[in-house]
Amino acid sequence: MIIHGDTTVFPAGDVITATSRPPAAHGLPFLDIDFKLRHPKDSMLGLRGCGVYAFGFDDRLVYIGSFLGKCKSRNPDPSKVMDPFIGDVAHERWWKHLSTCTLRGWRTGTERNNVLASVGLFGQAPPLPALFDAGAAFARAKGCQASKKRIRFAVKHWDELNHTVADAQQVLARFSITYVRIERGSVKGDVMSIMKGVKDAEDGLIKRLKPVVNDDTDEWIEPAQRMPMGEVGAHMRATLLEEEHLLNRVRPGFALPPV
Repeated sequence: MIIHGDTTVFPAGDVITATSRPPAAHGLPFLDIDFKLRHPKDSMLGLRGCGVYAFGFDDRLVYIGSFLGKCKSRNPDPSKVMDPFIGDVAHERWWKHLSTCTLRGWRTGTERNNVLASVGLFGQAPPLPALFDAGAAFARAKGCQASKKRIRFAVKHWDELNHTVADAQQVLARFSITYVRIERGSVKGDVMSIMKGVKDAEDGLIKRLKPVVNDDTDEWIEPAQRMPMGEVGAHMRATLLEEEHLLNRVRPGFALPPV
């Protein structure tokens, strides 16, 4: 199995741009950043294909996700339509993560219940009163939806992330990414087994490393106690190698590159 990107941590700004723009119809002044791809979609081979990735804030781990590829047809059977080795992870995932976990992306919305639950936990902490007052107009926003844990992250870091202290470039500069992907042809087996191996690796990493933006992490971990991003890639690489759905499907003649 050939794995790429396991030791590289790069600024989010290498692949994502952030520009200021007027707020959407709900008028919330802090939802004022347009996060977009820096490159044409599907043009970067290094961002194509299944794997696990991590986001850092101030070089400390805050989120782990997986990318399982993309549909290649409309067949309802995922084993026949999914290709784990196509799709652009930055286009499909990364700009949305930045939009939602900062509560600064202009296309961000959320379910009304997520706002109510957050008010129950954090009271009148900003920007929750504004989200509450915006009501259905914010909930209907199209593009990407903020979960309760993403709202929690933004609330906890609002003194640093809000629009009165940080512009689009300053927000983007706080984030970094590492991405461990599997190369096409380096594993054999059916599509569903490959996808299960990657998803199981993601679940195991979240359980062990407890990134605070993930829905399964209930406890809040202060910044100083979060894992340095420079250490995350090795955990991701090792976890993928331990996954039996991938380990038993290494093609003869392929070997892992040296660390």
